[in-house]
Amino acid sequence: MTTPLKIAICISHQYEFTRQRTVGAGQYAIERGWDVEIIQSASIESLHAIENTNIDGIITFGCDQNLSRWAESRRIPIIETARPIHPEYPHPCVVPDEAQIGRLAFEHLSLNPRAALAFIGNTSNPHSIARQAGFEKQVLAADLELRVLDTDNASTTKAIVPWLQALPTPTAIFTFDCTLGRKLIEACKLAGKAIPESISVLTVGQDEILCSLIQPPMSSIQIPSRRIGQQAAMLLEKRIHGEATPSITLVEASEIIARRSTRADYSDDPLVRKALEYITSKCHQALSVSEVAMAVGTNRRTLERRFNSNRGRSIHSEISARRIEKARELLRSSSLPIESIAEDLQYSSAASFSRAFKAATGCPPKLIRKK
Repeated sequence: MTTPLKIAICISHQYEFTRQRTVGAGQYAIERGWDVEIIQSASIESLHAIENTNIDGIITFGCDQNLSRWAESRRIPIIETARPIHPEYPHPCVVPDEAQIGRLAFEHLSLNPRAALAFIGNTSNPHSIARQAGFEKQVLAADLELRVLDTDNASTTKAIVPWLQALPTPTAIFTFDCTLGRKLIEACKLAGKAIPESISVLTVGQDEILCSLIQPPMSSIQIPSRRIGQQAAMLLEKRIHGEATPSITLVEASEIIARRSTRADYSDDPLVRKALEYITSKCHQALSVSEVAMAVGTNRRTLERRFNSNRGRSIHSEISARRIEKARELLRSSSLPIESIAEDLQYSSAASFSRAFKAATGCPPKLIRKK
């Protein structure tokens, strides 16, 4: 009988994104019948907990030098789930694709075509730098201007107010993390900037408390922490069996929790707002402009005039954009075949869907699926 592998997951449970890494790695291990030691640290304390046990491999978040040297001296493989602190870091790392998070932020915030775009971050934080780079690349590719505020954790809420007051209305702001996002929302209140009417806010993080227990609740890109943990366990298995693994593995985010702070269906025109809400609720259907006008109790000409004036694009463009966004969501978050997605969204054929998707996004749907 083969002895099951035994691994240690040395990850603090202080944050939701670290707890979810533990969950992902632990589920992978348990499904394979491994023994798992859960140790809420990747420091010298974790070394004391495992130094007298027969551990086959270790998954860490922020592995310190003591644990690293101890594991290397015993040829015990480590997979790290935090960004490496220097290029020569000795252990393979599984981390979020920060640049892709920035691209995802652009896709979400550009649902409001009239909004200017801005980023607030911290140039001393590598996560912030990478997220800004991904966001900025998409903004510049669309021939748009990006307004940036560099701050740090010590900055006060009041310090953000003058920058906010200089922004055009409306502006969509991407913040690099939840803590800064909360500061931004409070600064908007001090600056008299209504959310989402004047300023919309999108952040990164999966902490329900930080994102939901504020007014208005904050939209957030979910860090793929559970999949990071699963991928780390998968790579650890390979290392234990002597197989080569890449030095860095990037895991893409796929889910945005849209809350009040970025409501794409908001408009200060009640008729347009009603139309946007209807389009959002029916985005999986091949809506006609006349059908939308009928649903909101007006004629097509009146709705088109007010829609163009308020949104800066036609109703038909809005319908198409929402269908494409729904398609992108299904491609990233489900395993449905492209043909099924085309059918669900009421395209005439998979080929017709692929042409529409490529025209709107610049890439075919199969490329999104591969990512």
